[in-house]
Amino acid sequence: MSYAQWYQKYVEGNQDAKLEEKRIRNITSDRIQYKKYQEILGEEVPETLEKFQKMKYNNTENWELFRTYTRSVKNGMISPLSGFTNYQKIYGDIEKNVIGIKTSEGIEVKGQSKHFMERVIGTMKDPKTGKPRSGATIEGIKDALEKPLKVMPVRTSVNGDKSQKYIGKGGTVTINPDSGLLIQCNPTDVDYIRRIENAKI
Repeated sequence: MSYAQWYQKYVEGNQDAKLEEKRIRNITSDRIQYKKYQEILGEEVPETLEKFQKMKYNNTENWELFRTYTRSVKNGMISPLSGFTNYQKIYGDIEKNVIGIKTSEGIEVKGQSKHFMERVIGTMKDPKTGKPRSGATIEGIKDALEKPLKVMPVRTSVNGDKSQKYIGKGGTVTINPDSGLLIQCNPTDVDYIRRIENAKI
């Protein structure tokens, strides 16, 4: 049996063998990447290079989430103290409790942008303002979408993207009404809530 025949028989159709081949082939570049992640996240990185590679090649959804989390920490959009485990939990809670609901205007929530997670978690020091930025709760997000105090008109940006704000007591949530993608959220200012409620009297 030639090498090509052996490869075809034992590797080509075997997903585990293909992943192992990829892991071995990329060991040097993965080691460099692993060290870069360690510099940014410290102990938040998987304990060993082998575990890092397993996540990278065997769990693509978790790997993408990990990359997004790392980018957000590196850019100062969330605090590294929030932790990747907490990030995963909040992401999962949004997927379970918010994705799939319908807004008061009948828009089905279909997904969340990468930026949305940064807004849910908040940070000790926003890189743009230098000030702390509070996050929002899952309950506040859901309440704003389903039972808002006020819904703003749809806005269209210069590049044609649409957005609509839902203002609730526990948060203000922006969604793309066409795609159902959650764009961002912020805590709602207490004085603004009072003004909205007084205007309804």
